Amino acid sequence: MDFIGERTVNALEEHIRSVSRQGELYASYCSIVQSSGMGKSRLLDEFSKKHFLIPINLHDEGSQGVLYPFHLQAFMS
Repeated sequence: MDFIGERTVNALEEHIRSVSRQGELYASYCSIVQSSGMGKSRLLDEFSKKHFLIPINLHDEGSQGVLYPFHLQAFMS
C-alpha cells in the first residue's frame, strides 16, 4: 500500500532536528501518542527507511490492538 503521509514524516524529522538543536538532551527519544488506527506504526516504518530507529510499543498486558506490520503478529503470539 502506498504511503500518502510524507508531510507527516517531514514534520517528525523537523521536530527531531529542532529538539536536537536545543542541546543538552537528557535522552534521545520521541514519544508518539495517538488513538489506535491513526498510523503511528506506519509513520515510524516510513521514517525508518531514512533514519535509524528502534521502535518500542508499550501497552498493558492483555490489551488488544492491531500490530503493524501485520506479518509480525505471528512472532507475538
